[in-house]
Amino acid sequence: MEFLIRNFDSTHADPDVDRIGCRKRGMCDAEMPDGHIWGSSEGLPKFVIIKCPEISERPELELRKIWRDNFDYEIVATRPAQGEFDVRVFETAQGLSSQNLMIGAKLTKVRDYLLQWGCSNFAAESNGGSFTFALWNAVRSPRFWEVSASVLSSMSFTLNSYSGATGIGNITVTVPEETESEKIAQQIKWVNHKITQNGGTVMETAYPAFTFTINRADVLTKFRADVKHRTERTYMYQQHRINSTVMDQAEDAGGVLELTKAELIAAMRNMAAE
Repeated sequence: MEFLIRNFDSTHADPDVDRIGCRKRGMCDAEMPDGHIWGSSEGLPKFVIIKCPEISERPELELRKIWRDNFDYEIVATRPAQGEFDVRVFETAQGLSSQNLMIGAKLTKVRDYLLQWGCSNFAAESNGGSFTFALWNAVRSPRFWEVSASVLSSMSFTLNSYSGATGIGNITVTVPEETESEKIAQQIKWVNHKITQNGGTVMETAYPAFTFTINRADVLTKFRADVKHRTERTYMYQQHRINSTVMDQAEDAGGVLELTKAELIAAMRNMAAE
C-alpha cells in the first residue's frame, strides 16, 4: 500500500471545529495500491508519500480512523414491579488525558435526548450521568414514536396489564381518527412500524386503537442503540497520524519514504493515548 500523508496543518479559529474538521500534518489523506501514479500536486511541499509493500489491504492499519464517541451503559438498579431501570451512561473513548469526557455541552445534549425518551431523575457525573428509564414513560415518549410533542399530545395510551415477572406490558395506543381511506392505511402502517421497530408485537388493530405487547428489556435495548446513533459525534478528524520524526524523514527523502510494516506501526501517533 501507498499512503498520501498531509504535510501541513489546516486550522480554524474555533478549537472544536479545528479538532473535528481540520486535517493536520501527519494525517492520511488517501490509501492506494502499490505502484499508484500520484498526481503532480500530491507531493512536496503539501504532501509526502509513505510506501509500505508489506501491507496489501486497507483494514490492516487504521491510519484514517476517526476518533468518535463511544457511549456505554451500566444498569445500576432494577425495579421489575415498576418496569424501571436506573442506568448510568458514560464515555469510553475519552482519551488517556480525559480529553473527551461526557461533560458540558456534550452531556447536556445527551441529557436532552434522554428526556425525549421519557427518562427522569437525571444526575450529572464526572464522565456522564445517571437516570431512570421506565417502560411506561418510554412507550409514551416522542422518541418512541418519532413525533413532535404536539402530535404526541393527540395520542392516548392505556396500560392494560404489566407483569413484573416477565417485564411484558400490554398497552393500547389510540391515534387521531382519519376519514380518508388512504390516510387511514398510512396511519395503520405507521403505527405498526413504530411498535415493531421498538421491539413490540401488535396484538390487535381496532382502528384508531392498536393493542400491543412489549418487553421492558427490548425497549431498553432499542433506546440504547438510538441514543448512541443520534448523539455520538466525531471528537477528532483522525485518531492517528504519522509522527513528526518520520514526517521529517520523508521530507528529507524528497517526499517519498518506504517503511516496513513494523516501522509504519511504530510511526503511528495515537492521539487518544496522549
